[in-house]
Amino acid sequence: MEAVLKNAVRLYALEGYDINEVLGHEGGRNRIYVCSLNGVKDRILRISCLPDRSYEDYLAETEFVHYLAHNAAPAADVLPSVNGKLVERIELDNETVTISLFEYAKGILLCDNGYRYREGAPLDEYFYNVGKTLGRIHELSKRYKPQHKRPSYFEKYNKDYIGSLIPDEYAELKAAIFDRLERFRMLPTDESVFGLVHFDYSDGNYHIDMETGDITVFDFDNCMYCWYMFDLDNLWTHLEGWGRGIKDPTERNLYLEKCFEMILSGYRSETTVPDLMLDLRPLFVDMVLIENIVDEFECCAREEEELDYEDIEAAAEALIESANDPEVKLKEGNLIYCVSEKQQGDVSNALRMKAANEGQHPYAVIITCSDSRVIPESIFSAGIGELFVIRTAGSLIDLPQLGSIEYALDHLGTKLVVLMGHTRCGAIGAAMEGHAEGFAGSIIHGIREAIGDERDEYAACVKNVRYGVKRIFEKLITEKREDVKVRGAVYHIDSGIVEFL
Repeated sequence: MEAVLKNAVRLYALEGYDINEVLGHEGGRNRIYVCSLNGVKDRILRISCLPDRSYEDYLAETEFVHYLAHNAAPAADVLPSVNGKLVERIELDNETVTISLFEYAKGILLCDNGYRYREGAPLDEYFYNVGKTLGRIHELSKRYKPQHKRPSYFEKYNKDYIGSLIPDEYAELKAAIFDRLERFRMLPTDESVFGLVHFDYSDGNYHIDMETGDITVFDFDNCMYCWYMFDLDNLWTHLEGWGRGIKDPTERNLYLEKCFEMILSGYRSETTVPDLMLDLRPLFVDMVLIENIVDEFECCAREEEELDYEDIEAAAEALIESANDPEVKLKEGNLIYCVSEKQQGDVSNALRMKAANEGQHPYAVIITCSDSRVIPESIFSAGIGELFVIRTAGSLIDLPQLGSIEYALDHLGTKLVVLMGHTRCGAIGAAMEGHAEGFAGSIIHGIREAIGDERDEYAACVKNVRYGVKRIFEKLITEKREDVKVRGAVYHIDSGIVEFL
């Protein structure tokens, strides 16, 4: 390494600087040196010998950092070599070494101040500034037109790479990750929600000026094209430490949500974030957990060590739980439907053939109205074989519907039943008006029994759903089916939102 440092000093005119290595975290991919002049920390020298990044990757990273710093973003700028290059590459002993030099970010790490914010200033200021700084970076990213391109999320996070990285002994975890990846592929990727993000924005990668509270960000080594929500939810996962002193779980969560709201307030002072994307926060938390798990396996691979499962246990169990929770799938699917412009469920030829040969395994039963505006598979972003759908005008529950539900529970193993009414329902309206002519009369009479004299259309819809849910419980949820969950819901046909009751 001595020969590399000599070359770095020459390439970046660092003669006269004291150069001291910063001890990296276990499995880290770079060697970092603080360059001080006359006792003042002034530069950061980064040296990488690993072959996992291309020259284009480094050029794209430094180009982005330089763009941010020169457009008033609080990022530590990259500095050119004596050759005018932001990235230098040298060959030593048949090894390729990549070198870059950065400004030293003003201030200190929060941990170096004992995780205490600046004296006399409220913590709200800190959280607001954290959000504001990230918002500024994301706003600039939305306008960024690079010459060099960083990787996009699925170039790394895909079944082939993760399947080869994670051993087969973690089959359940891999299946959960693959399930989440399929969900992520349904998300919109327009420029308002998807762009070049830091991908590791946390208190370990920015300094705080303890005089002013200003934040300066560094270490864009992992930056990639991803959803802006990833950086926000990465902050959410790092908030946990601030609530450790609060013993009551409800109070702790309320406090952390308050902190996150302050982050969002700062973020929104610089850029926008759609409310529906915020509603998808649990899905993006899973994305953060996957990044953490993959990073652990990569570090172990670099160090040629065995993984200690305790290091990923909490994240792995959370992923497995969310990937296998049918209600979570429905809620996620509905939000994805609301932010998408097209059907997101898998209706491919391959899946159709698989379902034909292997049978159906729906994760939920949906009983809903026959209204042509209510399409359960679309509303929940579901594909072939995922939902067992029963439709009747007014979402009425009678013997044929009960028999169909019973079949799904006993023969298909489905554990979630959702009775979903909807707004602006013609059958509900007819029942409220007392119209009961022809064969439809039996349906209207059934709804009238549920809603009574209710005159408010939405309230009548809710009453009809609750009445049906009660009937399902009474007729089908016996001791042998005690693990089955029955939920009521209302689909709002104007917004696309499914409101679970």
